[in-house]
Amino acid sequence: MSARTAEAASATRSEVASPAAVLLVTNGYAEDHMGAAVAAALRRREPACEVRAVPLVGRGDALRAAGVAVVGGEPILPSGGFIREGLGVLWRDVCHGLLRQVWRQGRTIADCRRPGQVAVALGDFAALLLARRARAERLVFVPTAKSVRSHRFYQVELWAMRRWCDRVNPRDEETDARLRQVGVASAFLGNLLMDCLPAGHPVPPPPPGAVRLALLPGSREEGVGNLGLILEVLCELAPQMQARGLMADFRAALPGSLDASRAAAELGARGWFVGEQQPTGWVARRNGCHVVAHYGSFVEVVGSSTLAFGLAGGANEQAAGLGIPVVTMVGAGPQSTCRRMAEQQRLLLGATLLLEGSPGEKAGMILVLLQDEGRRAQMAAAGRRAMGPPGAVEALAAELLGR
Repeated sequence: MSARTAEAASATRSEVASPAAVLLVTNGYAEDHMGAAVAAALRRREPACEVRAVPLVGRGDALRAAGVAVVGGEPILPSGGFIREGLGVLWRDVCHGLLRQVWRQGRTIADCRRPGQVAVALGDFAALLLARRARAERLVFVPTAKSVRSHRFYQVELWAMRRWCDRVNPRDEETDARLRQVGVASAFLGNLLMDCLPAGHPVPPPPPGAVRLALLPGSREEGVGNLGLILEVLCELAPQMQARGLMADFRAALPGSLDASRAAAELGARGWFVGEQQPTGWVARRNGCHVVAHYGSFVEVVGSSTLAFGLAGGANEQAAGLGIPVVTMVGAGPQSTCRRMAEQQRLLLGATLLLEGSPGEKAGMILVLLQDEGRRAQMAAAGRRAMGPPGAVEALAAELLGR
């Protein structure tokens, strides 16, 4: 090939690489936030680029709030998207219309075809399968749900990534190395979650001498029940801290998706008095223990905490990435099963501590960690290493635009 021909071919590829439209297929609450951040970065770089999204789990509220054109949106099924938690979970979803929902979503994505479009699947293999229905010019996969630290990729997943994907952007360097080793066109750009840290209303610093714990119950339906479980442990922890001369400052960082009235009813049934609810949060009290809840102030609450107590997915990972050690336990739904929490511990390279036993025993484990500064420093370093610095969203947007 002559130099002129090669130059012309390169120019043609560059023109094709700059898309007229980007379709985001997201498969979860955290993925919705990632998609919203990617859409914002694309609009900053190329205002003429049309960005749309098809959320596979829920209505895509985070995408809508960011001004992304959302196509479709379905009710959340009992599993919350975690159908691999067992045949029983899968069967409940089937009984609630899983197969019809997947068929509708496939049709919706097929109807979103555009000339020169790039499709981006954010989530698991199901997102990739459905995103392929768009028959896009390019197909990019961001497998947020798997890492070689905690899962193995099935052969069918590797085959699909090799055959279908123009690019795969995994969540960590180890997974990137493994995918490239087996012939996948993989490139590690960073972890998108570290560019999706929600900031909100200011939160006062901890009182002098106080130890702040950030409470992260999760964003899904189970978050309400999990908040109640966390507070049961805090009722045991507060007097134990007081006996050791430690002042407790408990702050919950709640997502907007967690229903305030349901949370108040759940806590009321557990003997808590919930004060007047404001748009920014509320205060709950029980037997001398009190918790201040904040909506949308994740960075402000977590960043000022000594420890995070989380039964969440993405929020736990973000807290670890900020260098905050995380304690967790088995919760009330599919996102906080024993298996999920153990997987997260491996994923975050030991930045989390899985609590066991009765509420009093769990509180004792937290107290031991609060008094072990060296252990907390090790967990903080592990979390930062596991999640990496921000910057992945801008890098992905540049890649999608062919720059």
